[in-house]
Amino acid sequence: MKEQYLCVSCGRSFPTGEAVDGGDQGFRNGFLCPFCSANLSEAGESDDILHLRFGPVYYLAMILVFLVVIGEVVQIPVSSNSYINDFCTFILLSAIPTVPFLIVNRKSVFGTRTIYTRTIDSQ
Repeated sequence: MKEQYLCVSCGRSFPTGEAVDGGDQGFRNGFLCPFCSANLSEAGESDDILHLRFGPVYYLAMILVFLVVIGEVVQIPVSSNSYINDFCTFILLSAIPTVPFLIVNRKSVFGTRTIYTRTIDSQ
């Protein structure tokens, strides 16, 4: 998977391998933007659950699926072992919210990962 930084100062994206080491220029923390030389640090990724479309809704849906399986509200009988039945039920029920979620967020999840940055003021 390709990763790129998004500079918060100039708004330009650059591959993570092009980040300039700030230690050579007297900066103790972070790295420098190759375009504007701003001292930066990582602030989160584009594929974090909170940054994706319907991310919090998906998170709540998965909690609901888990509670349904644990509470044995829905049970898919596959085996005589209840643990195997619970596992199979969880996998099948979790596919219901997961498939549409991945379709909606396919570019963010399967494409280039953007790492957001924030500036560091001190040297």
